Amino acid sequence: MRNSETLQCDVLIIGASMAGSCLARHLKLRHPEMAITVIDKKREFDYGVGESMLEVFWDYAAKDLKLGPYLDSNFVSKHGLRFFFDNAEKNLSLSDMSEMGRAWDDAIPAHQINRKRFDEDLCRFNREAGIDVLLGCAARDVHLDANGGHRVETADGRTIVCKWLVDAAGFNAPVARKLDLVEPVAQHPISSRWARFKNINVLDHVGTDAWRERVNYKSRFLSTNHFMYEGYWFWMIPLEEDVYSIGVVWNHDKADPEIRNGDELVAFMKQHRALAEVLGENFELLDFHGLKNMSRISRQFYSTERWFLTGMSAAFLDPLFSSGSAFLTEANRMIVDLIETDMAGDRDALRNKAVCYNAHSRWWLDNFLLHITGNYHGSYDLLRQLFEPLLMDYFGLILPFAMMREWGYEPGKDYGDGSELRTMKQMMIEHGAATRVHHITDELADFLREREGLLSNNAGHFFDLKITRGYNRHSLSRGRTLNPQAIAELQRDMLELSVNLALQRMAASTGTRFDPDLIASSVTDVLDRGMSLRAAFEHCNDMAAMPKAQALAA
Repeated sequence: MRNSETLQCDVLIIGASMAGSCLARHLKLRHPEMAITVIDKKREFDYGVGESMLEVFWDYAAKDLKLGPYLDSNFVSKHGLRFFFDNAEKNLSLSDMSEMGRAWDDAIPAHQINRKRFDEDLCRFNREAGIDVLLGCAARDVHLDANGGHRVETADGRTIVCKWLVDAAGFNAPVARKLDLVEPVAQHPISSRWARFKNINVLDHVGTDAWRERVNYKSRFLSTNHFMYEGYWFWMIPLEEDVYSIGVVWNHDKADPEIRNGDELVAFMKQHRALAEVLGENFELLDFHGLKNMSRISRQFYSTERWFLTGMSAAFLDPLFSSGSAFLTEANRMIVDLIETDMAGDRDALRNKAVCYNAHSRWWLDNFLLHITGNYHGSYDLLRQLFEPLLMDYFGLILPFAMMREWGYEPGKDYGDGSELRTMKQMMIEHGAATRVHHITDELADFLREREGLLSNNAGHFFDLKITRGYNRHSLSRGRTLNPQAIAELQRDMLELSVNLALQRMAASTGTRFDPDLIASSVTDVLDRGMSLRAAFEHCNDMAAMPKAQALAA
């Protein structure tokens, strides 16, 4: 049945899933008088990607959306990220695999979200708050007009006119596609298949006593569990007491599994002994989903012409490390600030904020992409080398920047067309600590390939991913302790740790042992004198052969 009515609202949000519903609630809580409409082509919600939340989303939900008690009462408390590694034959048992993960709690909360329940509840909460939520209402065409009002024509014949238009429609992205903004992340081509399962084996109930006890007073059940292989990886996320999300993501340049349905997903999982142990014999397959060519970024996210992109309409990098919830948090907070700046009539501030926020979001995505790329090797050694320094980057910079809502804007400063700012942000990526950490890891990878291969430590090792107070100090202060000197010190700490870890691993590979003072000197050689990692290692070897006093003097 077609409808010919015309609806008016202040804000129209296309997309009623997490990003769109959270933004609608955010705006309504700050501006109860605001007329907000949310439309979505779905008539009911299903289990989408984006179930593992990062800490910044809890901060957003608890502080901005007043959903803290709701999250804590309804969803699984997340116990960080956990990684398992297999041999080349994929036949290690779960308790024999090398493992990285936390054995203790972290100070900042996060959750595993049942997306179907969350999206349904947010729609109900929004309707109760006076927001018009229209499900089964697809955007058929978009006509952008910042002055006369944007018009969205729906498939059922409605016309909705609004002052501010937000595209939160996920991969459909009608505004982004209308403006031809969507670009694939060419260097990171990935696809995914996933499903929900019941009655699988609980990680905390399998394995040996020693294997279970090494995570101390926490359970592996609570973690976002990753099973890492060359070219692909599996996730396992608890949604309820006996319901899990399990999926696989692969890089097209390195792997191409044939998975067209749930049975083929199960068959692929069973090719890996540890995954077969997790599935057990009595599992129930509840559904099946998939996305092709997932990684994408829009060239622009926020406009002075009163349209905005958030969530997967704006960008999606990879399910690895769960960046989606963190990005939508940043985007939603910026959109609210831009709308409020527009409401105040400050066009100069609006223009300059839009320039800064677009540059910041692109920097955020490019920086987080560094945390993701280079992790399709399936190697315990390489992730051990890469992940701890990048944890320092996340908890030391990315998270506190988000909590302090530092997006680069300085009141009164004119940023022009933003080209100078974008160049500066790109230089920050190219010459930043995260990029150098990757280069150091690549040098270690070349060394290990020559000597023993990348998978030689994939069995029998455990690394406790402790989030130390030193890593967390700027997050725990909500960014108040961050300043240029603190940023420089943290990035130096990242690099020193990276070189130190690499030299120690190279020494272990050759059966040598280096004095800590000698390693410290070699770290300086690499970071300040431009010496390659291999040259620094060979220098350490030469010095180690001398008497200690002579080596230190040299």
